[in-house]
Amino acid sequence: MSQKNLNLKILSDPDKKKIDLLCSRPSDKKVTFRIGPIKIRDLVFQSIDKNNKCYFINKDNSFEFFAVGLHKAIKTLEEIDTETAFICGSMEFSLDKNNLFVPKVLIKQSDNKYFLEIYPSPETKDILDSIIRPKSLQAKNEEYHVKVIQSKDIPSKEDWTSLIEKTTGLLDKNFSKVVLSRKKDFKICSKTTIKQIANFLSASDKTNSYEFIHQMDDILFYSMSPETLFKIKNNYILVDAIAGTITRGKDSLEEDFFYNNLKTDPKEVEEHKKVCKYIESALKDLNIESKIIFNMMPLRLPYIQHLHTLFEGNINKGINFKDLIDSFHPTPALCGTPTEKAKEYIFKNESYTRGYYGAPSGYIDTENGESELLVSIRSYKYNDTNKLLEVYGGCGVLKQSKPEKEWDETENKMYNFTKKLKEDLNS
Repeated sequence: MSQKNLNLKILSDPDKKKIDLLCSRPSDKKVTFRIGPIKIRDLVFQSIDKNNKCYFINKDNSFEFFAVGLHKAIKTLEEIDTETAFICGSMEFSLDKNNLFVPKVLIKQSDNKYFLEIYPSPETKDILDSIIRPKSLQAKNEEYHVKVIQSKDIPSKEDWTSLIEKTTGLLDKNFSKVVLSRKKDFKICSKTTIKQIANFLSASDKTNSYEFIHQMDDILFYSMSPETLFKIKNNYILVDAIAGTITRGKDSLEEDFFYNNLKTDPKEVEEHKKVCKYIESALKDLNIESKIIFNMMPLRLPYIQHLHTLFEGNINKGINFKDLIDSFHPTPALCGTPTEKAKEYIFKNESYTRGYYGAPSGYIDTENGESELLVSIRSYKYNDTNKLLEVYGGCGVLKQSKPEKEWDETENKMYNFTKKLKEDLNS
């Protein structure tokens, strides 16, 4: 791998000639450039390639990337560990399908150092020409408006109540916990574009959350998740246990009051402990020595707060990313316990297919042995062909769960997106 210096901030004629010369000679050898600071997110919808486009920024903003163009599709999880490359994209909840790829163009920021990585080809040149130019890097004050025609709850509140009551009646017989989800469908005006949707519903406040955008032709998937499936760097692994939910409160006093209620609520604490136990067991099965960095602390998001426990482990042998994904997904926070019985129940009883919702998304860098995968909650999917926007929310169901409370919890989890959409529908 070669590395060069390049001023990407404003693409000068000499720099452009370097790129053009490289791209005139297609190669499977990656070329890396050190570049100047750039607002990476501003580039996302400049690219002409809409088939594979992926943006990611982690919770502490220490790593960010924009990947575009298909150099190679990664069709199965088994293929991940056979590659020496930066792989990114989305998986589906079932793990039967995924949309992972090695990008032709990767622009990334790591600890405030910026890099451009390319696989030279004429297509790479076209992609770069479409995103790297002075006018692309200027801040735009465009206003985005989305016209909502109608909305629908799936399942309906009546059907949701019946499902929760049915589920609590089966608990302790077949499983001790199951996570059920629902969605809100919004029919959008025919003139709306993917860019309008992404900007209208973009995160104005990503406190303690990722931002993940993946465009796959006419499909846009977006997640503002607070949850890390796993993060690997310098042979250490971090894993989130996030379960137990309550509203934020109007001020810090009320916020602390709600948190104290949350951490003493038997149902919420039991739900959280089930996730912690699962993660401890998974780490042990992988022969990873682990410790708890903090336990049942408040994780505060714009409208809600969770119980949060963070695990850290030392990986002292080679990494098999497929084994890690299989071990941690799905956690009891997204599925239930025991896992297989809860998963089977979800597939049979939820009134839609989860797809990318609740599944791993992010990146796996097999070249450097690093990865960061989020759990794709607080998410939506938009289909530009039929103009359908789906917003998702889920909740853990235990024996003592009440339908009304679980409905309200899922409403709160979807509120980041539905607030704007409902305001538009009612205007």
